[in-house]
Amino acid sequence: MPRRNGLIQPGYYHAYNRGNNKKAIFNLNIDYLHFLRRVKQYQKKYSLTVICYCLMPNHFHFCLKADSPLSISKFMKQVQMTHAQYMQRQHGLVGHLYQGRFKAKHVETENQLIYLSAYIHINPRLAGLVFDLSEWQWSSYPDYSEIRQGTIPDKKILLSHFHSPRHYKNWVDRLAAEKTGGTLYAEARTRVRLREALCVEALTPGASATKIHF
Repeated sequence: MPRRNGLIQPGYYHAYNRGNNKKAIFNLNIDYLHFLRRVKQYQKKYSLTVICYCLMPNHFHFCLKADSPLSISKFMKQVQMTHAQYMQRQHGLVGHLYQGRFKAKHVETENQLIYLSAYIHINPRLAGLVFDLSEWQWSSYPDYSEIRQGTIPDKKILLSHFHSPRHYKNWVDRLAAEKTGGTLYAEARTRVRLREALCVEALTPGASATKIHF
């Protein structure tokens, strides 16, 4: 059992990883789609629950629930391996895609679980990729916001702590606003626009989030 990843007992886990040398692990929209298709495939194979997720250009976050920590280990190994092979074929990448093995931290309380979901979902705004979190289509937030009916996340567990999906959305948006200010967002957005100008395909987090189903 991979104890060095923190997988020591059943329950909820924050699983994450990033690109080697902090480089991108997704270059085009189709790369994100490929990754999410593998997530959907292997979550069924290993019988685990995805509570929420967020894919960023050079890293990703998952909140997972499994009866066996070995299921999480197998799930993450398969998702990462197949995506690395895809990126090598699709983009001619050489060498390691990820910066080592994935990391996993056990979530011990329901309060930690709720705040972890918010931390995962506000990543795109912290990075200046979007202001409205619902516009970032590569996370489960559009599903929790009810603008998309995705099939990857199991929303019941988190939403059971709120009166409605709208209350959850308002709570996360409020936390995001506390973490980001106008100046921070403007500076980050400037960096993103510069990067997009240099990219072959700019990220498109906008209205298409409602059209893509996972």
